[in-house]
Amino acid sequence: MPGDNLITIMKKLIEKYHEQISYLFWGGMTTLVSYATYFVFSRLFDLDPLISNVLSWICAVAFAYVTNKIFVFRSASWEPGVVANEVWKFVSARIFSFFLEMAIMFVFVKLFHFNDLVVKVCANIVVVIVNYFLSKFLIFAKKKGREE
Repeated sequence: MPGDNLITIMKKLIEKYHEQISYLFWGGMTTLVSYATYFVFSRLFDLDPLISNVLSWICAVAFAYVTNKIFVFRSASWEPGVVANEVWKFVSARIFSFFLEMAIMFVFVKLFHFNDLVVKVCANIVVVIVNYFLSKFLIFAKKKGREE
């Protein structure tokens, strides 16, 4: 059947680009966690936008580490040394991107008085791109000749 060929092609593409597709999906879910928690902290608890951003960042980083390790980069090892190394690199990279996001929020929300939710969306796009490259090439990079 003609549809069977399309399904086969789709399966091959999904398999070939699993990492990128999975990263986009789980990155989207992480973004939802970030936005939802930001909304709760900033609107329901009426906290300052920068404090709300810190708290939403903590929630998103915890969620992102687990999903990146398991579903995106398929880092199967739970050996303490491997996990400690990944967590150290992951948190360090996210601290870097956190300060990048905070700088964007500060400049555009505090100095230029742009809408904080719009700025949050734009800042998050930048952060997602930076985080992908840090995760792929620094945190969950596979050693040549072996799979972890």
